[in-house]
Amino acid sequence: MKALNFILIKLTLCLILGIWLSRTWQISFSISALLCSIFILALTIAYFYQRNSIKNFIWFGFLGFATMILIGCLIENIHKDMNDENHFLYSEAFQNQSSTILTFKIKETLKSNSFSDRYVVSILELDYKKSMGDALLLVKKDSTSRELKIDDLVFGKTKLEPLNPPLNPGQFDYSAYLSNKQIYSQIYATNTQILKIGRQRSLIGLADQVRNTIHKKLSKYNFSKDELAVIQALLLGQRNDISSELYNDYTNAGAIHILAISGLHVGIILLILQWILKPLEQFRYGKRYKMVLIIFLIWSFAVIAGLSASVTRAATMFTAIAIGLNLNRPTNTINSLAISAFVLLVLKPSFLFEVGFQLSYLAVLGIVLFQPFFDRLWNPKSIILKKFWQAATVSLSAQFGIFPLTLYYFHQIPGLFLLSNLVVIPLLGFILGLGIASILMALLNIPQNPIFDLFGTSIETMNRFFGWVSRQEPFLLKNIYFNMTMVLLSYVIIVYIYRLKNNPRFKHLIWITVVIILLQLSFLHVKFQNQQSNQLIIFHKSRQTILGIKHGRELHIQSKDSSDKLYFLKDFKIERFINQITYDSIHPYYSLNNTRIIVVDSLGIYGLKAEKADIILLRQSPKINLKRMIDSLKPKQIIADGSNYKSYIERWKETCKIEKLPFHSTNEKGAFIINLN
Repeated sequence: MKALNFILIKLTLCLILGIWLSRTWQISFSISALLCSIFILALTIAYFYQRNSIKNFIWFGFLGFATMILIGCLIENIHKDMNDENHFLYSEAFQNQSSTILTFKIKETLKSNSFSDRYVVSILELDYKKSMGDALLLVKKDSTSRELKIDDLVFGKTKLEPLNPPLNPGQFDYSAYLSNKQIYSQIYATNTQILKIGRQRSLIGLADQVRNTIHKKLSKYNFSKDELAVIQALLLGQRNDISSELYNDYTNAGAIHILAISGLHVGIILLILQWILKPLEQFRYGKRYKMVLIIFLIWSFAVIAGLSASVTRAATMFTAIAIGLNLNRPTNTINSLAISAFVLLVLKPSFLFEVGFQLSYLAVLGIVLFQPFFDRLWNPKSIILKKFWQAATVSLSAQFGIFPLTLYYFHQIPGLFLLSNLVVIPLLGFILGLGIASILMALLNIPQNPIFDLFGTSIETMNRFFGWVSRQEPFLLKNIYFNMTMVLLSYVIIVYIYRLKNNPRFKHLIWITVVIILLQLSFLHVKFQNQQSNQLIIFHKSRQTILGIKHGRELHIQSKDSSDKLYFLKDFKIERFINQITYDSIHPYYSLNNTRIIVVDSLGIYGLKAEKADIILLRQSPKINLKRMIDSLKPKQIIADGSNYKSYIERWKETCKIEKLPFHSTNEKGAFIINLN
C-alpha cells in the first residue's frame, strides 16, 4: 500500500501498537521508561554512525520504529492516573470500604436514569488530604434533588466503592468501559450527604455554560422535546436528552453517526465558513486572517461540543485541511488523518480504546481508500444524480471501514443504511446551516420566525423518516455473533480487496478466498461449540430468581419475569447462538444429568428428606436453619441468588464457612453455571 510509504503514517501505527501493548500486557512505567531510554540512546548512536558512514545502517529503521513503539508504551503510562501515589485507590478508605470525607469537582454530567442523577467527578481531597482520580457519582433522586453543574465543588461524607463487574455471562462490562476512561470507583450519595461549596472554573465548564445558555434560549421557541434533543446532539454534541426510542430509531436506520458530531459535521462547517469568510481574501494577508479565524471557530465549536474523541479528531484533521486550503498547499487526507491521530494519542492515549474514535477514523479511512473507485463506476450527466451518487459512494465506502467493528460492538446490520444516508447527507449541510442561524438568532432574542419553523420542521421530518426506516424490520439483521478474531480476519479481507482494486492479480483473489474460508471456519467452530454445550445457569437479578437451562441452541428460562424485563438475555442469546427461548415457572426440584438441585423459597420447605441434594438454591430469603438443612441433605454446594436479603446471605456465608462447604452468592460472584455435558 502506497500510503504506508509515508514515514508519519508508519510512526503513528507504531505509536498505536505501543499504547495497545502497554494496556494489554500491563507494562509498568519503570520498565517502559527504562526500555525507552535504552532504545533512544541506541537510536542516537545509530544515527551518528549512519551519518558518518557511506553505507546505510540496516538496523536504523528497525530501531526507529521500535523506539516509537516504546514511546507509545511510555505515553500510556504517563497518562495513567493510577501511577500517581496520591490516587485514591491506595487510600485506606477505599481499600477498607469505609466512609470518608470527600471533596470533589464535577467533571462531566451523564444521562440520568429513573433512580439517580449521574456525574463523572474528580477527587480533590480525601479526609482533608490531597488526593486525585476520577469516580462515578450517583445521586439518588428525591424531592430535594438539585442539579449539579460542571466545575461545581462538592463536599460530602460517603464511600468510594469499587466498580461492579458484569454478573451475568455475555453482559456488557460497564466497569471495563469506565476503567478505560480511568474511572475506577463509584460513589452512591443522597442529596443530604453532599453539599455544593463553590466553583472551580475551567474551559470545559465555560463551554458547558455556553451550551446551557443556548439550550435555555432555544427552549423558548416552538421546538418539541425530541426536536430540541436532536438539535443539541447535532450542534452542541450533547445526547443526554435523546429518548431511548429516538436513539434506537437512528441506530436501526444506520444513521447514529448523525447524532455524534464528527468529521461529517466539521467538514460541512468548514465549507460554510470558507464561503462566509471568502470576502476577507480581498484584503492584504486576507487568506491568512481567514485561515486563523476558521481554525479558531472550528476549535471553539469543538470546545462547545465537549471535546469528545470524534469532535477532537475531526477538528484536528480539518485544521490541517484548512491550512492547506488557505495556503494553496496540497493536502493528503491520509497524512492529515495520521497527524490528527498522532497528536490526539500523544495528548490522550485512552482515545485509542473508545468506540467513537475507532469508528470515526476507520470510516474516514474507508472513504479515502474506496470512494474514488466507486465514484468512477458511474458518471451521471445530471447534477442531481451525480450528487446522489457521490453521497451513496461516500456512505458505501465508509461501511468498508467500519463494517467489522460495527458487527463486533452492535451485532446488527442496518440494511437500509444506504437509503438513510442518501436522504440525509445531501440535506445535512442545509440543516446545519439553519441550526447555526437559529442559534445566533436565539442568542440575540429574535422572535419566532420562518427560519425557526423551517429548522424545526426539518428536524421533525428527519426524525419521522428515521423512525419509518427503523420500523422496516425485514431489512434489519439483528443478533449477529462476531468476535475479535472475525474482526481481524474481516480487515485482512478488506485490505486484500483494496490491493486487488489497485493491482488486479490472481494471488490477491486467492488470499481473499482463503481468508473468507478461515472466517467461515471460525464462525462454524464457535457455533458448533455452543451447540454441543448444555448448561444450567443461575442468573443474577436483584430481587428476582432466574434459572436458565440451555440445551444446544435452546434456552428454557424459569422465572416469573417476561423477556422484555430480562434485558441481559439479549447479549447471552447472541454469544451462545440461542435461536429459541421458552419460559416457565420455577420448580422446587431439578435432576439434570445426575445433578440434583433443590430450590428453597421463602416458605423454607424443602421436603424429600430422604433425598440427597448436590446443590441447594436459596431464594426469597427463606427463614431456615441452614446447618440443620446441610446435615439433612448433605449438599455439595450452597447458592444464594439476588432475591435474598444481604443480611441473610452474610449469615449463610458464615455458616458454610464453619461447615467447610462451598458457598456462592450471585450478588458477589455473578451467575453460577453448571455444565451438564
